[in-house]
Amino acid sequence: MSEVYLPEAGTVLIDRFLYYVDWEGSASAPFHVDIATKREGHPHHYVFRMVEDPGSVRTPLCLVSPEEWPEVGETMGQQRVLRFRCNIFYVIAIDPYDIPARKIREGITKIVENVMASNRLGLDWVANLEHTGISFSPDFEQVLRFNMIPFSCAMASFVVETYEDLGHKP
Repeated sequence: MSEVYLPEAGTVLIDRFLYYVDWEGSASAPFHVDIATKREGHPHHYVFRMVEDPGSVRTPLCLVSPEEWPEVGETMGQQRVLRFRCNIFYVIAIDPYDIPARKIREGITKIVENVMASNRLGLDWVANLEHTGISFSPDFEQVLRFNMIPFSCAMASFVVETYEDLGHKP
């Protein structure tokens, strides 16, 4: 199968996740995940745009990434359903401060609550949103530590349904 870029609707959805996440009082996340270059067959491909030195991070930050390629559902008029799993990584510096696992779990739980509440409030940015659990992410931590970034993180997974507008192709 040839390489296919994540549909525009998926990009908008990830931006919405970032928008509704609680940044613990900071103006914006120290990192932003650019998923425009994520391609099929690269499940662990993350593109980071640095905004500030990671050594200066003193508050938690979040990364959002699609875990798998969208499953295309039925077409209804000028729209078709897209369904995919999306992960939010809640990352916090662990050095020089020793952050217990409980604090990390509390932080990501708060983010999950905010994302789910934003959808319940009638902000129609997705057709359906299902939270599928929180887990610690040792593989992602290894990637961070391999790159000399002393962070620890937890991960929340969501199954998301949204619509791709077939009438407005780029």
